[in-house]
Amino acid sequence: MGIGTDTMNAINKAAQELNGCVQEKFEPYEGVYRINDGDYVSEKNWKKVWNQYPSWWSDAWMLAGNGTYSETDVTDMSIEEILSIRNLQH
Repeated sequence: MGIGTDTMNAINKAAQELNGCVQEKFEPYEGVYRINDGDYVSEKNWKKVWNQYPSWWSDAWMLAGNGTYSETDVTDMSIEEILSIRNLQH
């Protein structure tokens, strides 16, 4: 059984919090994540947002619409499938 639309919607809502963390400049060697289509957030802020939620939510969000998996694909995946795919990509 997949995570479902309600859970995916909650994950997308959580990800919107990252928009408030967008930066243009970073410290040398600072961890950075790209979000949306060209915005960037620090690793510190990334973790601050996602640490409030189940650990697999950020994995699901990164998979949804990544060019390989659509949001519908991820909605139909189980938590175990999401984690398995993300582990293969690391």
